[in-house]
Amino acid sequence: MESGKMRPAAYKRMRPEDEEELDEAEWAHRAEAQRLRRRKGERYVFTCAVFASLNAVLLGYGQSASSSSSST
Repeated sequence: MESGKMRPAAYKRMRPEDEEELDEAEWAHRAEAQRLRRRKGERYVFTCAVFASLNAVLLGYGQSASSSSSST
């Protein structure tokens, strides 16, 4: 395949009339599912931040404590 040629995009353009109609129950169900996904993602990010902080504190403290005790 030649590097100068690109394949055309095969995306389908959506028109407003192609969208499905949702009733109130379906909207509520999708909103609840979105809220649960967002909460799960926030929990994951918080957990990663806690472990990263613990890692920095524990490894950093061990390094500075050993260097300060050896210098005295």
